[in-house]
Amino acid sequence: MRPTYVLRLLLVVACLYSLQLPLQAQQEAKKFVTETGYLLFLPEGYKKDDGKKWPLMLFLHGSGERGTVLDSVKKHGPPKIVETQKDFPFILISPQCPPNQGWHPPLLDALLEEVIQEHNVDTERMYLTGLSMGGYGTWEYATMYPNRFAAIVPICGGGDPAKVWSIRNLPIWVFHGAKDQAVPIKQSEDMVNALKNVGNNAKFTVYPEAGHDSWTVTYNNPELYQWLLSHKKKERLAVEVDPKIFDKYVGKYEFSPQFIFTVTKERDHLYGQASGQPKVELLPETEKDYFIKEADIQFTFVTDNKGKATELILYQNGERRAKRLK
Repeated sequence: MRPTYVLRLLLVVACLYSLQLPLQAQQEAKKFVTETGYLLFLPEGYKKDDGKKWPLMLFLHGSGERGTVLDSVKKHGPPKIVETQKDFPFILISPQCPPNQGWHPPLLDALLEEVIQEHNVDTERMYLTGLSMGGYGTWEYATMYPNRFAAIVPICGGGDPAKVWSIRNLPIWVFHGAKDQAVPIKQSEDMVNALKNVGNNAKFTVYPEAGHDSWTVTYNNPELYQWLLSHKKKERLAVEVDPKIFDKYVGKYEFSPQFIFTVTKERDHLYGQASGQPKVELLPETEKDYFIKEADIQFTFVTDNKGKATELILYQNGERRAKRLK
């Protein structure tokens, strides 16, 4: 198991709470956990042992494809396309959501990690897309794990505009039908406008005459796949800030009585330590925004009018706030 994955698992706990496949191009029905099935497509030319890394696409279907009949996932989108297009250039994962449930990002992320471990995945070129309920799932998964994907494509979905800060640097292309009666276009508009407010100029395509089905024309457009493949996951680089700033952040922050996050400064570096966990360096993205290297975790310090930190916001699996202890 990769050290990165171990670190993420440890921090999730603290904060909260080789299979050989056929080489021919086809979708294989798989099981991840009980009653969670998924289709796995390997591109034409994929070979387990040649070392070539392939881009990956994770597709989330809509509410109509929930259930236990896995073939129903092939009704729309990429899993339908690859039935005849064997040269589809992605490893494609198409999970099926259980009956009467919604998409659960932590479970999806565990499935993704399993596929990464067992196949030749280019982790710098992983992409997330979904339609309707899957569009909602795309927004939620991306905001919970903002550093997982190189780009995302939510179609006729929606999300929480208050959470877009975590994906402010992520390439995003949004699609919606102007006459959608099932999911009003305002759901996408609100997300796109919120992204603009944090500096993300997401692409937004509106089909003036389309209703809820804005996905067929989208997934049949070769430009979409060219756009996806033009993006690689950006390396997160620390910026230089005045180490004197760190003095204002040093202290203890309480997320819950069981979870205290301690911030310290050592030799002009800033460190954080969750209750019972190893100390890790907090790297500056701006003077107030910090991240942990190789982990899907971000922090923002909220300061008073004198610049002293009063609160700490943690972005991982959602947003959580901690008050600074006096």
